[in-house]
Amino acid sequence: MKLARILTQRCRSPQVCCCLVEQRYAHRSAQNFPSQQYVRNSPIKYPEKSLYVKKHPYDKETHKKYAAAMSYLRAKKRKGVGVFVENKKMIYDLMEQGQTPSYIFYVKDTILDKLPTIENPTKTVQITDKQMAKLTDVATSQGIMAVFDRPGSDTACRGETIPLIVYLDEVGNPGNIGTIIRSAAGASCTSVVTSPNSADFWLPATLRASAAAHYLIPLHEKLGFSEVLKTLPADWNICFVESSNGDSQQLNSVPYYEADFTQPTVMVFGKEVGGLSPILRQQAVEHGTHNIINTYIPTIPELDSLNVSMAATILIYEMAKQQKKLVKKDNSGIIDDLSAIGFDSSNLKDVPEIDEQDVPDVAHELEALFPTHAEMDVEMDVEMDVEMDVVMDYDKNIT
Repeated sequence: MKLARILTQRCRSPQVCCCLVEQRYAHRSAQNFPSQQYVRNSPIKYPEKSLYVKKHPYDKETHKKYAAAMSYLRAKKRKGVGVFVENKKMIYDLMEQGQTPSYIFYVKDTILDKLPTIENPTKTVQITDKQMAKLTDVATSQGIMAVFDRPGSDTACRGETIPLIVYLDEVGNPGNIGTIIRSAAGASCTSVVTSPNSADFWLPATLRASAAAHYLIPLHEKLGFSEVLKTLPADWNICFVESSNGDSQQLNSVPYYEADFTQPTVMVFGKEVGGLSPILRQQAVEHGTHNIINTYIPTIPELDSLNVSMAATILIYEMAKQQKKLVKKDNSGIIDDLSAIGFDSSNLKDVPEIDEQDVPDVAHELEALFPTHAEMDVEMDVEMDVEMDVVMDYDKNIT
C-alpha cells in the first residue's frame, strides 16, 4: 500500500504504476497484493491488459506466414509425421542427401547462405529469437530449424549391407538409441528395431545423437520380439548380449571376440539397469528354429557393464569385421588376416583366383628366375677364386 502511494506520486501514469506494483508482488498471494487494494480504493480504473506488449517486428504478411507455419507444425507433431531438425550441419547434410524440407525457420539472413540451394516447395519464414525459443527444446538455439518428412521403413541402406538386425528391448534413453542408429548406419546394417517400451525414434534428442542417420537405414519401432521371430528366416542366428559379467557366467556366455558372427544374426540389447528380459530368451527357445548365441563384453570386476550404445557399437563392428573377412575368403581365396599386421587389404577382393593347374608352371618359372642354394654356392666359389687370382697377380707385380 505504501509502495503504491509512493510510485503514484513519482509516476505520471497511475496505470503504469499499478503494472509495476503487480510485477513487484507477483509472487505473493492475492489477499496481500497491495496494488489490488490500492485500485479497489482508488477512482482510477485498473488497466485490463499490460502496457508492455511488444508488437511483431515484421509486417502483417510475415506474421501471417508465421501463424500458418505454427499451425502446420502443430499438425505435424499431432499426426507424428514430421522430423524437426535444429542443427544447421544436420540440415545441410540432409539437403545434400537429397532431402527437401517443407519449412525452414531462421533468425538471421546470413545463416541461409551456408545451406545448399533452396528450391520449391520449401518455405522459409524469418522469426525472432523468442519465437525460435518456443519452437526448439534446446537451451541455446543455433537460429535455424527445418521440418522434413519422415522416411519410410523401406529406406535403402548405403553401401554393402551386412545381415544384421539390431533389436533394442526397453531402451529408454533417446541419446543411446540415436547413437546406436548412427553406428548401425555406419556399418550398413539391415535395420534397427525397437520394442514397444523403448524411446521414440523421432525425439529431438534422438535425432541429435544420430546426426540425422535416420535417413540412411531402415527403422522399425514399437515391434514385439515375437513379431520379429515370425518374419525371421530359419538360417538367422539370435544373439543375446548380456549387460554384466555376472549374468554372462550364469548363462555360459562367450566373449564377443570368440562368438561366431559369420551367419545372419539378430542382436538383442536390453536396458542397462536390469538387462535383458528373460521373456525374450524364452520366446526364442520356444520358436525352436534359430541358433542362440549368448555373448558379453569382458570388463574389469569393478566395472559392472558398459553403456548400451557403446556395447552395441562394439558388437556391430565385430560382426562387420567377420562378415568382410568371410567375403574376402570367398572371393579371393585369401585365408591369412593381413590386416592384423597393418597391411591394407581393401583391394584384395579384386585379386583373381589362381587355377591349381597353373601352380606347377608358376613354381617352375620362379625356379628359373631365382637360382637354388647349390647354384649360388658354386657362383660364390668361382667369384672367390677370381678375386684370389687378382690379388696374387697384384702382389707379384709389386714385388
